[in-house]
Parts: sequence; structure tokens; C-alpha cells
Amino acid sequence: MTQSEIKEIIIRLKKNEMNVFDVPEECKNAIDIVNIERKLGCRLIGKRGFDIISNSFFVEEHLVHINAEGKEQRKTICSSFEDFDSYYDFLNGDIYDNACYTFCPTIEDICLRRNINLEKLMVKKSFIEYTIDDYELTISEEEKTSYEKGKQAHKQCQKWIKKFNNCDSYSELVNVTTNYKKSKLATIVNVDFFLFQYIFADINDQHRLSTLMEYVSSGSYPYYCIIYALCSIYDPDDIIRLFNCFSEVGGNTYKQKNKLKKYIQHLKSGEIKFYTKAYFDNQIHYFCEETNGYDEENLYFPVVTISRYFESFDEFIKYRNGNLTYCDLSAALECNEDFSKYNIDETTKLPFYTNMEVVFYIKKYYCDGEFYVVQQWRNKAGSLIKEYQHKFCYFFDFVTFLKGDLTDADLLFCDGLFNLKQWNNIDFTGAIIRSDLCEKFGLQFDSY
Repeated sequence: MTQSEIKEIIIRLKKNEMNVFDVPEECKNAIDIVNIERKLGCRLIGKRGFDIISNSFFVEEHLVHINAEGKEQRKTICSSFEDFDSYYDFLNGDIYDNACYTFCPTIEDICLRRNINLEKLMVKKSFIEYTIDDYELTISEEEKTSYEKGKQAHKQCQKWIKKFNNCDSYSELVNVTTNYKKSKLATIVNVDFFLFQYIFADINDQHRLSTLMEYVSSGSYPYYCIIYALCSIYDPDDIIRLFNCFSEVGGNTYKQKNKLKKYIQHLKSGEIKFYTKAYFDNQIHYFCEETNGYDEENLYFPVVTISRYFESFDEFIKYRNGNLTYCDLSAALECNEDFSKYNIDETTKLPFYTNMEVVFYIKKYYCDGEFYVVQQWRNKAGSLIKEYQHKFCYFFDFVTFLKGDLTDADLLFCDGLFNLKQWNNIDFTGAIIRSDLCEKFGLQFDSY
């Protein structure tokens, strides 16, 4: 791209005739364009420094644009540089703020050559200030606060459930729903929670079903959020009949009817695959069994969700016939049950109690350019009690989080470790790494 074309882009950016996302790919890193984007505030410099794994200097930046509707569009990009000089020029010398150069093997030589303040440059050892010690098998203050908020929301839910369940006609259901949407609770709990409660309050009440179908068919509520679920709870032929009956009232289109018929055909032919999980909903303190249905066109997002909520653990466990597999009760802090009486396995997550005997597991590994730490606490039966998952883009953050303890870490495919010149404060004992690295770090090793 010529200099005149670059100047034209700069003029258009200044006049707001072009936004940062419209800049052609071939000139997005042209320094004149980069500088004007920074000046206009649509290109914000973030983290910067040296990454030992890629053996290069890097700059993270955030591209920002406010569209015509006032919504912010944001994208993070990362530029890498093989040498310090090009990195320095790209930043116009802004190399100190929010920067980390830990493990950079040539940083002292660079500082001497460029007359740079080494002490100021090395202030930040990593971008994170927390370590593995901050994650323990305890109930945090944040979790306690969240739990108390859930208690309050639960009381409000109980009041609204009564109002919904007392609805005896379409007009009453519309009125209660309209009032609910104006409440503060509506920002936390979707109205379909109450519609499911309305359904399961008396699943054999045909008048209740007709009232609900008139409401769903009227367009007062996005029918697809619950109409497919009704096809699994009731006879789907009854649902399509009632939908056709009431849809004329709300003016539902032929297209919507066709979609429902097509879904019912897939349902009857077994093309919808259902998977069930259960959990304690900490936001409202109800136990929930959630069943999601997927078709061939939606393998990752369910086409239907059926949710059944229970006021107490007794109701919940009775409904599930003592089965707690694929069940997450970790947030049910006051559920003091003898879980050994029920069917549990490795898919079960149980709440933590201070007198519980637990076994701690930790996994540290490198995969596809990123570092991971997984902490798990399990009871003697192997059921998961609590889990933390941490991901790090940079090796110095990974080391800081683990306080230098890389024992037993799986770093076999982390070839960038060859660039490491300083490892005095890192413990690689038992780590899975290549034999030539073991020799470099002075580690005894077994061959596999």
C-alpha cells in the first residue's frame, strides 16, 4: 500500500468515515495508522513485554469502536517482535507501563546499549498478583455473600410462584407476567422458571395446559423458549392441536406453525438427543433437573430445554430415585445429607464440610501455547467436592501462580523451554519434559 493510500486512511479515520475495524489487513500495522488510532483512542495499548516461550517481545492492544447504536465493539490483538529495537519503535519508547520482562535473557545488555533503566523495567515479575495459596478448600466470603443473596431471591420466588400458579385464565397469566417483568427479580430469574413451575404444579390439569397454550400461542412470550419443551412433557399431538387452536388469536405465522410441526416430526423419529444434568441453583436456592435436547443441526446449542425445579432436597432426591450422577450440588452449602446413601460417581459434585475427609489432586500442563493448572478436591469415594481451573498465556504468570513449583508438570510439548537461561527459582522435579531439557536443567530422568 502506498504512502498516499495510508494518508487517505488516516484522513478517513479522523473524519470518522472509517473505523478501526475497517482498516485493510495489509496496512493495519503501518506505524502512522497505528499512531493515529492510538491518538483517537480506538487503539489502546495493554500488556507488553517479553515471552520466553516464543522468544519474542509482544504488545497486546485493544481495538475499540462505538457503533451507531452506541454499542461498544472490542477486539484484542497481539503483535510480536523478534528484536527489541522494532518493539521499542512500535511503542514509541513506552516500554515501562504494564510490562513484564522476566526471563528475558538479553535484558541487561539491551539496557546498557539503549541507556534504559533496568530497575524500572524489571519492577513487574508477572501480570498476576495471586498465587495457588489463594485457592483453598474453604468457603470464600464471596461465596457466602452470594449464598445469602440466593436465600433472599428464593423467598421472592416463592411469592411469585404462588401468583403464577393461581392464574386460572389467559388474561390472569398475561397480567401476572407483565407485572413480574417490571420487578427487580426479573433481572435475575427468567419468566420461564415460573412457567415451568406453573406446568408441574399439576401436570394432569387440562385447563392449566389450555391456559398456558393460549398464552404461549398469543405471542406474549417467545413461544420457542417453552413450546418445544411442552412437546416432551405432554402428548405432542395435543400441543400442535392447541397451538393451531389458539394461534389465530395471537396472529402467529404459518412459518412458526411449520417449525413446530417439523420439530415434532424430529422428536417422534428419535432425531432429538436428550442429555440430563442436575444442580443446585445458587441464585435462587432451588434444586433443578435440566434436560437439553440437540438435533443434527445444533450439536453445541440445545434446541429445547426442560427444567424441573424442587423446593427441597427431599423432593429432588425422591424424584431422581436416589440418583446423583451428573449432579452438581457444590453450591448447596447447607445441604447436610449423608450422600453415601445415594448413587454417586465421578460426575457428582458434593458440597464441602469442614469435617469431610478429602484428597487433593493437582494437574499442571502445557497445551496449544497456553499453560493450565487444575486443582481438585475429592472425597474418598472419588466424587468431586471442589475444582479450580486456571489458564495462563505467559510462562512467567504460570511460574508465579505456582510459586516456582513446577514439579510433575506435563511440559513435554513446550519446546520454548529451550530458550530459558535462568531457572534457579523453578523446581522441575518429576516434570515431564524432553531428555535434552532434563540434561540442561540437571535433572535425573527416566526414558519413555
